[in-house]
Amino acid sequence: MYGPANPGAAPVNPNVANQPEAALLENPAVRMWAHDVSVERGKTYRYRMTVVLSNPMFGQGNVMVPEQQAWSEVPVVRSTPSEWSEPIRVDDETYFFITSANAPDRLNRTSGAHAELFVFKWGRWRKGDSQLEPGDRLRADVKYPDISTVLAMLPMDPADGAQPPIPGMADPAGGGGGGGKGRAPGAPPAPSPTPNPSQIDRRNPDGRLPAPPPPPGGNRLPQPPDGGDPAKRGPLPMVTEPVAVDAIFLSVAAAQSMQTDARSRSGMVAYLRDSGGQVVPRYPDAERASVLLARLDRSAEQGMKDLQPNVPVVPDPVRRPDRDADRPPPPPPGGGGGGSGGG
Repeated sequence: MYGPANPGAAPVNPNVANQPEAALLENPAVRMWAHDVSVERGKTYRYRMTVVLSNPMFGQGNVMVPEQQAWSEVPVVRSTPSEWSEPIRVDDETYFFITSANAPDRLNRTSGAHAELFVFKWGRWRKGDSQLEPGDRLRADVKYPDISTVLAMLPMDPADGAQPPIPGMADPAGGGGGGGKGRAPGAPPAPSPTPNPSQIDRRNPDGRLPAPPPPPGGNRLPQPPDGGDPAKRGPLPMVTEPVAVDAIFLSVAAAQSMQTDARSRSGMVAYLRDSGGQVVPRYPDAERASVLLARLDRSAEQGMKDLQPNVPVVPDPVRRPDRDADRPPPPPPGGGGGGSGGG
């Protein structure tokens, strides 16, 4: 959510380029951002903003004229509250869409429908599919990468042994540099370490310093086999989680004709019973075109790619255009035959 400091200011024209930004105190369209990390799923919120700034004149009354000394008595200054925002609804925990349905016919003895279910896990929407028959509850198995296992394999785990202390610096664990205690308040800092008198160049042939040794202990990513490529490790472990929606699939019927693009089109309507016992119609044609479904689908697809191993891309060799195809071939090298003799 964001709101301008001055709600009555004119909006910024994005097509105007190469214009210098006005100074902060002279800009009528300063934008402020805020994030609400305490929202609850499925609820709707409205917001308004108050800007709180440190008062640079606080405590400076002795150098201010009497008319302005009152400004030095408060540590912060507050703006007037902005107007309330439009209602902002937080996504639900799960969503489902009926993307296809078929009524009984000579090929299908019973009604059927296909549902796509989504649940939010590890920062992405995760997707599962379900084929339904009358009386089935909407449920599906959702698969996603086992992020907890990946986090457990990360190196430099803070719980495993700390880095060796830097000479002359206090040890965060309680010991000072060189084995002593932390520096007491007011005590002088520890002396700098003695310079290394050695003149041996310990750099690598390319001039770089050698890599520091790995920290003692700690979990590390599994190493590839001898001669293996670290970028081609095996697939990530997956977690399968059942997801269910409190709705029962009932039946399918032909929907009424809809007028679209000057043409009459008929489709199907799937009937479900929700948790309150109400019969709810769902139209697969409309749900396949849903903007929400497209957004969740993109998130689910990207979520399966987030932690996949990076495969190096080898560019195709540059091929020169065959510009000399119409020219006659050159003569063979080292030709025989007599040449003109010199005098």
